[in-house]
Amino acid sequence: MKIAILTDSAAWLSEQTDAQTNIRILEIPLLLNDQAWSEGQLPAPAKLAELARTRGNMLTEEQIPLTEILALLMQLYGQGFTDVLIIHIAHSISGLGSKLHHLADHNDLPLNVQLFDSRSLGESEGLLVEYAASLVAKGKSLSEILPQLEQRRAQLHTLLLADDLKDLHKMGSIARRHTLSGQLAREKSILKFSQSGELEIILNSPWTKKIIAATTEMIGKKAKQITLAAADKATVRFYRQALTSRLPQLEIKEKIITPTVLAYAGPQAVIISWQN
Repeated sequence: MKIAILTDSAAWLSEQTDAQTNIRILEIPLLLNDQAWSEGQLPAPAKLAELARTRGNMLTEEQIPLTEILALLMQLYGQGFTDVLIIHIAHSISGLGSKLHHLADHNDLPLNVQLFDSRSLGESEGLLVEYAASLVAKGKSLSEILPQLEQRRAQLHTLLLADDLKDLHKMGSIARRHTLSGQLAREKSILKFSQSGELEIILNSPWTKKIIAATTEMIGKKAKQITLAAADKATVRFYRQALTSRLPQLEIKEKIITPTVLAYAGPQAVIISWQN
C-alpha cells in the first residue's frame, strides 16, 4: 500500500505540506478576458479585484481537461503508488467534483481512486489535506482515513462575506434558486458552507455593523483562532480590528486571497475560516 493525495489549487497548503512527495496539486485554469491563465501568470489579487470593480473583468473557473488528470494519475502509478485520495473543492461551486466523479466511475486505471469532497475551499480544504497527509504518514489505510476525514470536516467552518451577490449568482457559486432583487443584490451578505457543501446565504444587510455582529456571534467565544483573508491588506486590517474589538481573545491569522479562490468567492469577498 502506497497512498498519494491529490488536491486542487483552491486548497491553501503550508509550504511544508506542499513539499511532501506524496502530495500533488491539480492547478485549476482561470479565465480572464476569455483567455485561460495559470494562477502564477495573473496580477495580484488586489489588481484583479480592481479590474472586476472598474471594468467588469471577472475571473472565473475553466475546467481541467480529463486528459491532464489522467496523465497525473498514471504518473503516480508509475511512481509506485497504489491508492490515490483526491480531496477537492466543494462540488456546489465548481464543476471539478463532477468531473472527478465521472472519471472515478468510468476508468480502467490500475489504481484505487477515492474522492473526498472538502465541502469548502481555501483554508478549510487545505486543513483536510494536511490532516489526511498526517494519517498517511502514520500508516493508515484509506478505509481508516475516510471516516476520520469526515469527522474533521464537520469541525471546520468557512464564512464568506460578500458585497455583491450578483457576481456569485452569475458565477454559480450560490444556488440558482436564490432570486436576487435589485436591493438584495446591493446588500452585504454572510454566506456559509453547509454540512452538505452548499454555499448558503445566512444574512443580508446594508449595514456593515450588523454583518460584523452576526459574524462574531457565529464564530463564538470558544474559537481560539481564525484565518481572515481578503484581496487586499486594508480590508484584512479593517475586519481584524472589527472582530478583535468584539472578541479580544481571538488569534487571527491574516492571508491574501489567492486568485483561484477569488474566482469562486468574488473580487470583494472576505473569507473567515476556523475549526472547533
